[in-house]
Amino acid sequence: VYKRQELNAKAAVHYDEALRHTLRELEARLPADRRAALGVRWNTPSGGFFLGVRVPFRADNAALVRSAERFGVIWTPMSYFYPGGGGSHELRLSISYVTPREITEGTARLARFIEAAASGPL
Repeated sequence: VYKRQELNAKAAVHYDEALRHTLRELEARLPADRRAALGVRWNTPSGGFFLGVRVPFRADNAALVRSAERFGVIWTPMSYFYPGGGGSHELRLSISYVTPREITEGTARLARFIEAAASGPL
């Protein structure tokens, strides 16, 4: 009989590697000095497959559509997770079912979107 931990070990390793890779790629695309200038920051979770990113613009459905149509990257507005209001300048990234190559490309696209959106209306 397998213990639950043993059954989840492969998935846990994948999620951990994907999370670490995402954090490294975000750091490479948006280094600390650029993040400070833009007003961007993200959390550094100890596990899981979601990452929150604070941005200097409204991260709403309209921004999501622009991100998807013009930059080919999707994310979830964090406001969905604040039933009482909030999260209007935060987006949620999911890295659960993406490969390292997809993470590299996706973070590059996301960084381009953030740079463009932070500089004014798209």
